[in-house]
Amino acid sequence: MSSAKKGDIIMFQLLKKRKGMTAEEFKDYWLTNHNKIEQEIIHKGRRKKIVAHFVQGMLEGGELATGKELPFDAVLELHYNSFDDMKASFDPEIAARLTKDEKNFLDMEAERVSYILEEYVMAER
Repeated sequence: MSSAKKGDIIMFQLLKKRKGMTAEEFKDYWLTNHNKIEQEIIHKGRRKKIVAHFVQGMLEGGELATGKELPFDAVLELHYNSFDDMKASFDPEIAARLTKDEKNFLDMEAERVSYILEEYVMAER
């Protein structure tokens, strides 16, 4: 029998900032303005939201490669207890407001890479 513990259901997205926006402007807009709308969802089934912005670069051959434009600028993780909680959190009115606001800081023409992950905790301390 596996010793892995079932964890969260995670919606995982790789996102690109709007053209002409600096990394600092992107981060500031997301964490101050867009976050106000996202906070409404936290009460509808979402357990946790993680936003990671890239500052340094990407690893290439085990080395940090800086000075290159990255294929994405941020990772978004939305954590839920179950698939049902995830589905229940999507209020059409809030989703429409989020999409409208995303145009202010996301590159809407860039490919948005999204995954739904089922997490299993293999080890923790």
